[in-house]
Amino acid sequence: MTSNQKNNSWISIAWRLFCHESKRGELTIILLAISLSIASVLALSLFSERLQYALTEKAANYFTADRMLWSANPAPAQWLEKAKLSELKMATQLRSNSMLFAGDEMSLVFVKAIDENFPLKGSIRIAPQPFAEGVDTDLTPAQGEIWLESRIFQLLNVQLGSLVELGDIKLKVTQVLAQLPDQGFSLSNSSPHVVINITDINAAGLIGQHSNSWFSYGFTGNEAALTQYEDWLLPQLDNEVHGWDTAEDAKDFWLSRTVRKAGQYFLLSSLLAIILASISIAVAAQRYCQRHYDPVAIMKTLGGSNSQIRKMFLLQIGFISFAGIIIGTSIGYVLQHVISILIEKQLNIELSGWYWRPFIIAIFTGCCCAFLFSVYPLMKLFSVPPLRVLRRDIDASHLNLYSIFWPLVSQFFS
Repeated sequence: MTSNQKNNSWISIAWRLFCHESKRGELTIILLAISLSIASVLALSLFSERLQYALTEKAANYFTADRMLWSANPAPAQWLEKAKLSELKMATQLRSNSMLFAGDEMSLVFVKAIDENFPLKGSIRIAPQPFAEGVDTDLTPAQGEIWLESRIFQLLNVQLGSLVELGDIKLKVTQVLAQLPDQGFSLSNSSPHVVINITDINAAGLIGQHSNSWFSYGFTGNEAALTQYEDWLLPQLDNEVHGWDTAEDAKDFWLSRTVRKAGQYFLLSSLLAIILASISIAVAAQRYCQRHYDPVAIMKTLGGSNSQIRKMFLLQIGFISFAGIIIGTSIGYVLQHVISILIEKQLNIELSGWYWRPFIIAIFTGCCCAFLFSVYPLMKLFSVPPLRVLRRDIDASHLNLYSIFWPLVSQFFS
């Protein structure tokens, strides 16, 4: 019999043994454990990759200018005049929290007061009615007007044309605010946004000594002019009162903070699933190998070599790992797809990115769990002496780990 015929014979025996053993519980547990580890890692990794891609795309439009000056107080007039002399386009806005009243109803809102130049990049989206699809607009609220997010219409029971009270003034509701370009992204529900004209700020009395308000000034223009203005302005800023951001700095900070928080939860979940799967594989492999002490001893008595026996049982692990990869990747893909659909509806982002790296990581993780947590029971199984056929009290020999492990590794990679 040629070597190829011998190999095919042992593969055939391994397959028949696998089909027979698949009806018993140990291989089923190992299969489910491998599938669990692969599915959890793939679902969370692929979803995390797609979420990060979506956030990167969203962050590109998050910053509404090339440079942004933040200030707890109105910026000095000479700073703004210098920007005009440098031929930079500028947009001013004020951010603050306040209570909005409509009759007996009230709600905490996030107020954004803007001028006619906002936004310098991106666009505001408005809708014809609450919760309708938004469209881009070049308009901004006129003096005495206020734009409300859709959920405020429900909270305050108001309609377009109604009057609401913000601070010391009454404003007319004229538009449904669908989205602001710098509204950002949050995994938790934040206060609903309202937009007013910046000229109404003083009359509303939102600026005070103890108010939690921040002015921001956006600048766009020629890169050389922006750099020159930045070099002139930075030495004059007080770090306790002012802040200066570029588009890249703000995007990196906003994106990394969001993805880091989400990634911590994903990592914890996947690690827990891998630990549970590894324990299940170790326990099931131990019981599986103990049941085959006698068959291995009989094989050795009938002339089976250690190399042939190792090959046969390693093929068992290979068959079960392959089946686990198919099942685990299928479950993981479907699971992350369901999660993506739910997240898209909740956060209004499109998870359209696609990556192969999570598949590679998941399959590698599953194979490592299958091999590493079954290798010790297999080493004991391969060291069972033929004498066990006559003496059932003889267990696996107490050989050193190297003498058992190295032939196993050599056989696996041969």
